[in-house]
Amino acid sequence: MNDEKKLADIFDFNNSKIKKVLQKAKVLTLLRTVAVSLFVFLLLSAAIVIINAVMLNRIGNNELTNELIFDLVARPNTYMSQYQNNDGFLTGELEYVTHRIVGQQAGI
Repeated sequence: MNDEKKLADIFDFNNSKIKKVLQKAKVLTLLRTVAVSLFVFLLLSAAIVIINAVMLNRIGNNELTNELIFDLVARPNTYMSQYQNNDGFLTGELEYVTHRIVGQQAGI
C-alpha cells in the first residue's frame, strides 16, 4: 500500500505545477505537429508543380515532333514557323502556326 501512495503522490495530476507542465507540453506538441505538417505540405506542393511542368513539357515536345512529322508527310510545302506551349494543372495546349509556300518566288 505504501508503494501505491508514493505513485499517487508522484503522478498527482491535480497538482498545479504538473498541470502547467502538461499544458505547456500539449501546446508545444501541437505547434510542432502543425509546423511539420505545413513543411510537408509545402514540399509536396512544390514537387507536384515541378513534376507537372516536366511531364507536360515532355509530352508537348513529343506531340510537337509528331505534328512536325505529320506535316512533312501529309501536307506538302507546309512549314511550322512558331509554337507556344500553354501549361495548366494536368492539362496543356500546344499552339503552332503553319505556312504554306505556293508557287515559286523569284530569287530563292
